[in-house]
Amino acid sequence: MSDILLYGSLALFTFMQVFATLIAIKVFLLIQSNGKSIIPELIAALSLSVLTVLLQCFAVGDLAVLVVQSVCIAVFALYYYLHDRQKVLLYVFFYTVVLTFLDFAALIISGFVSGDYMVLLMSKEEYGGIQIIFLFGVRFLFLLFALAIHKKSDFSQKQIHKAFGYAGVLGLFSMIALSQQKVIDIPADTVFVWLIFFVIIIVVFILLNMRTQIELEKEIAYMREMEKELLEREYATLNNAYSINARMFHDFQNHAGVLRELLNKANYDEAVTYLNDLSEPLETVSSTTWTGNETIDYLINSKLVAADTGQIRTEINVEFPRRTNIRANDLCAILGNLLDNALEACREVSNKDDRFIELTIRRINNMLIIRLRNSADRKPIIDEKGLQSTKTGSGVHGWGIKSVQTAADRYDGIMKMDYSNHIFQAVVSLSFEGVEIKE
Repeated sequence: MSDILLYGSLALFTFMQVFATLIAIKVFLLIQSNGKSIIPELIAALSLSVLTVLLQCFAVGDLAVLVVQSVCIAVFALYYYLHDRQKVLLYVFFYTVVLTFLDFAALIISGFVSGDYMVLLMSKEEYGGIQIIFLFGVRFLFLLFALAIHKKSDFSQKQIHKAFGYAGVLGLFSMIALSQQKVIDIPADTVFVWLIFFVIIIVVFILLNMRTQIELEKEIAYMREMEKELLEREYATLNNAYSINARMFHDFQNHAGVLRELLNKANYDEAVTYLNDLSEPLETVSSTTWTGNETIDYLINSKLVAADTGQIRTEINVEFPRRTNIRANDLCAILGNLLDNALEACREVSNKDDRFIELTIRRINNMLIIRLRNSADRKPIIDEKGLQSTKTGSGVHGWGIKSVQTAADRYDGIMKMDYSNHIFQAVVSLSFEGVEIKE
């Protein structure tokens, strides 16, 4: 193989491998990728391709090149994705092992096809057209796989761990099958190393799955306490609103008598002042966005009062379907947590004129779409645990978003979060069914 073809193939293979690996890691870290640019991954892949060719020109060994590639991929993922270090390193190790094994298997298959039974002893300079085609095919299929999951991008941790476990088992049995064939000689130590790698992958992801299950159980217990606290708080708000109404109507005759006396004596200014004092507590109760659902009405109403106190501009547009199977406590968890997070972010905006919260609830066929936009001075940290609070010592913020996701999951829904131009947006979709009310 000529040097130009060798280095060109090496650059192309490295680019495809690095780009596909970064895209797959990005998705499997559960970072929101829909609508996101893949330019950083493209730049990283191109840069690492050039570096690999330079290392090859200086006759650096294949193992050293592989280590450099893995380290560079890990550094990029840790810096750009701002994620759990252990999980990033684990995913980089997984993809490095899988792609290296796929190259190994592709070379063996190409040996069967071309009749070059000593293919494993060949150097890269000795590869023929068949070997190049098979190696290119492996990377091309992996790249298609990465782009496909990037487009879907709504996997759960359980699905990811299960897929990795299947990959480990498949690789283990594939290596056993390859070691049993007698046409192409595979050294025993090579077989042993590959078997150890795949056993490590299987064991690690079994442990990961167990840890995820334990964390899930803790989260469920915590979220039940959070839901209970939220319901109690909203009940207190509702009870206070009713109390104000009841007290005002109970005292209506007395207030009417006082106003009548002031007007009879032509004390108009004093009557206006008295009337303003009466209407002040009613403003909190009357500024309500009515939807036909008491939970949403009183919840939004209480948050509007908090927004007004914080000098936050609000815009509420609600179109809520009646008679659905969506439970009130789930709506409390979703709207309460989203609005609380929005209020917290807006209070940190230094310019009060820039503070705003926009809540839109729309029905599209049998889907309920909840969209909340709010101003935010700082970019929030979003990872597989949800939205992490920027406040020191605030441990509830991320749990609140996790509670929103759990509530959405009950209705086959999804939650997407995005931040750009100092605006944070959260969109939650719920699939609901109509409920017939018997007269």
